[in-house]
Amino acid sequence: MSNNQPPEVSAAPTGAPVEGVPYARRRRTILIAVCVALMAVIASVSGLNVAQPDLAVAFGASQSTILWIVNIYTLGLAALLLPLGALGDRCGRKPMLLTGLTVFGVAGVVAGLAPSAEVMLAARLFSGVGAAMIMPLDLPGRGARTGDRRGDGLGRGPLEGWLRGSASPMAVIPLI
Repeated sequence: MSNNQPPEVSAAPTGAPVEGVPYARRRRTILIAVCVALMAVIASVSGLNVAQPDLAVAFGASQSTILWIVNIYTLGLAALLLPLGALGDRCGRKPMLLTGLTVFGVAGVVAGLAPSAEVMLAARLFSGVGAAMIMPLDLPGRGARTGDRRGDGLGRGPLEGWLRGSASPMAVIPLI
């Protein structure tokens, strides 16, 4: 019978660290990384709403183009969330998370340096693809904190997602 816990190891006579302490730090690091990644994904959903007038002036774009720039991220995220989550289950969570973070980050840089509305649209679409790689891995990533107690993670998942989603813009606003 497996309980998915690391083996208990006492300190070695050579003064080597106890295995439980680095394991706890690793779990905490994984949790922080997943929370920060999800915060960026959720903040990107509503981040451009305040910049609509500036985008229209900078790109000389119509209101419908600005609407596409804002909504194409959410469209790409929603369309690819389940397929990329299933792919992440098959290929591994860590490679999918790292790939998603890379795609999301590169697309964010391209969007920030976009010379035209078309480039901005493409960058936002790829940002949504990266977000779709990151977001399904949030709930299993919380197993690092809960010790893979599936009932706890699934029960708290929607509440934590809502709290992080509503709190993340409030945490970022003072930085702007």
